[in-house]
Amino acid sequence: MFSPEEYRQRLEKILEREKFLESEPGPLEVVMESMVNIFAGIFQQFGHVFLITAGLLVTAGLLVLLILVLGKHKLPLEREGVGKGRTGQYYCPDSALAASKEAAAAGSYSEALRLLLLGLLLQLDEKGIIDYRHSRTNGEYLMQLRQKKFPEIARAVELFYLYEKIWYGRGYCSRHEYERGLQLFQYLQQEAGR
Repeated sequence: MFSPEEYRQRLEKILEREKFLESEPGPLEVVMESMVNIFAGIFQQFGHVFLITAGLLVTAGLLVLLILVLGKHKLPLEREGVGKGRTGQYYCPDSALAASKEAAAAGSYSEALRLLLLGLLLQLDEKGIIDYRHSRTNGEYLMQLRQKKFPEIARAVELFYLYEKIWYGRGYCSRHEYERGLQLFQYLQQEAGR
């Protein structure tokens, strides 16, 4: 967990990443610019009737373009190293691990395991290995790891399986299962750091 100021600083750091900076126009922007040029030629040739109709179409097209361009720069809260916990609290990789240890110390091993997995996902996102989004499934994360040829995929599968069995299955986690999850987490954390 971190303060609003730390959270703001993290978001600013994220927005400085290459993928959020200005870039070359994409195919949609090129098409939209071509449409504007075509309509400008039609306006000159056919006069006011076309001007009004085409003006409305161009305005609608530009609004769509504006929405798409602005949508690229929108940053949902659950992105980029900031994960939302069950209590509505936001975590970064380190705070998720600390919260996991606290939950384990309190005997809440299921919650501790869930926070371990969240911390791992956030760390993998920070390293650019996966693209974390709160709405993605564990299967989608495993698919991303396979696509990146993550060397410890078998351990990742085991951790995800352990989590799903406990979280979606019987609903409780023994200390032994938590410790196995922690061991898997540590292997995966080391591999992500390389």
